Amino acid sequence: MWTSGSSIRKWSCYTASLQLAPGHSHAYVALGIAYQKKGDLPRAKEYAMRALAADPRNPVALQNLGAILGKDGDSLKALYYLRRSYQIAPLDPRTVYSLASACRELGDIEQAQKHFQMMLEMEAPEDLRGLARNGLREIAARGLKARGPRMDAVF
Repeated sequence: MWTSGSSIRKWSCYTASLQLAPGHSHAYVALGIAYQKKGDLPRAKEYAMRALAADPRNPVALQNLGAILGKDGDSLKALYYLRRSYQIAPLDPRTVYSLASACRELGDIEQAQKHFQMMLEMEAPEDLRGLARNGLREIAARGLKARGPRMDAVF
């Protein structure tokens, strides 16, 4: 990723943006995403935190920090940041999907279902809509396994 000419140009633009406007949260967000895609979660977290220091209400920075913390195994902190992002941008499909996924992972099935369903009712990219449908199917399958087979369906 870092060796292609396009990626090097993007990296240069992000770092130049920070030199010109050190308090601009979007450049920090972009660098955090780049490090996240590279798999460098500590650096991704660092840049997400810098973005939030520059703009504590940046919903993308909040969502990305939540995603990073979730990948790092800190589900409760992830949920905290995802909820904050949702409070600021409740109609953003990625925010709603991320919150639904975090709720599912933590076992808050009611909230997960609510947010996955919300995804299906909003204008969202088809890939996210498909993920929301899969999330609802997974919840339904877990529910069936937890209850066991229906005896009235046996005969």
